[in-house]
Amino acid sequence: MHKFKRPLLLLLAACVLVFSLPAMPALAADRAMTYSQDAQGTVNLKITGLDPQSVVHGVQVEAVLDGGYQAGDIVLHPADPTAYSPSSATLVSQSGGKTVVNLYLVSEYALNNGETMDLGTLAANGLGIIPEKVRVGLVEDLESPPPSGQNPVAMMDMDLRGSGSSLGINIGSGYSVAAAPAEHGSCQVNPTAWQGQTVAVRVSPDQGYKVGSLTVAGAGGQAIAARDAGSGLWVFQMPASAVTVTANFVPEDQEGMPFTDVKPGDWFYSAVEFVYSRGMMAGTSATTFAPRTPTSRAMVVTILYRLDGSPQAGEAGFPDVAGNQWYTKAVAWASQNGIVKGYGDGRFGPQDNITREQMAAILHRYAQYKGLDLSASGDLSGFTDAGKVSGYAVEEMSWAVGAGLITGKDGNRLDPQGQASRSEAAAILMRFCQG
Repeated sequence: MHKFKRPLLLLLAACVLVFSLPAMPALAADRAMTYSQDAQGTVNLKITGLDPQSVVHGVQVEAVLDGGYQAGDIVLHPADPTAYSPSSATLVSQSGGKTVVNLYLVSEYALNNGETMDLGTLAANGLGIIPEKVRVGLVEDLESPPPSGQNPVAMMDMDLRGSGSSLGINIGSGYSVAAAPAEHGSCQVNPTAWQGQTVAVRVSPDQGYKVGSLTVAGAGGQAIAARDAGSGLWVFQMPASAVTVTANFVPEDQEGMPFTDVKPGDWFYSAVEFVYSRGMMAGTSATTFAPRTPTSRAMVVTILYRLDGSPQAGEAGFPDVAGNQWYTKAVAWASQNGIVKGYGDGRFGPQDNITREQMAAILHRYAQYKGLDLSASGDLSGFTDAGKVSGYAVEEMSWAVGAGLITGKDGNRLDPQGQASRSEAAAILMRFCQG
């Protein structure tokens, strides 16, 4: 451990909000600040590219945040609680929808471990937040406090680089996140997030109530899947549009789901309950699931993408899949792994209603991608419309029937080219996951 005199530490800790500490050039040319997020939306910050021979005792971070915050809203929690105390921000400026804050860390022990330094987790109002830009000053020599009123610390711009699950987040102009007013409880969100970011929502029911559902609506009312992360947090992946979060609170003793159009006697009730409770499919509103509404191709691919942990992906490769849509990464992932192939003319048709045979084909390829058993095979000849199955989908439909994923309709019809409704998609997905 590298130490300096404790009385000086106390003096610096008291003065650090007034002036910056003298810095030494402890950063290499490839310096960067990396950010990562876990499944609960917690944002972890780390500095890389330090001089491996340096011993850093002080850090000043100037962070530009997209959105309006009070200084007391922003806190940097230490990676090692024994090294230094949580640092509350001091406000530098606030204008144009941006908030600039300074955060200071001081310790008698070395804050770095060779070339890297774990700063800890950055939160706004207790929810993870990713800076838009950062400047950093590092201090090695704490034996000579700076003259009063001067600011000699050398602040350097740092590249922001994603790591882990945060790779691909677009740092720049964020999108707004709004929580709709709710009865019997409240939601708390940070007002801005980046495309691809895991956004955390803190949900607080009133006494005697619980969360019945939480829906996230993107552009045009597009439903974004959200899941319960526990401890009063729900999380979702931010699309390339503004979103509105709506929570529905119900009495604690109320049973069942909040959907008025899904009743216990419906054949799809258990399927909707399965996909809803696992965040695979959300409602179309706080009180409706729309079980008879068709399901789009993009939504089915996105559900599978989330089931697979939302891995990184490159370009989608389809002319009708733009680079900034809520489904872009999912389609790119599915295309690169052979799960979707698109139409003969090269299009994917993300907003087209998916057919039952298309869904069977996509699930078959997903099962193959996951290395699952594909030996099941059903006899299609017993269905009155077996001849309507497209040539490309015969093997896949046989597998789906043999595996019990797809069953016949009234009149012993397979209805291969009929649109798969949201309730049918829920049932097929439940059978797939349980199989």
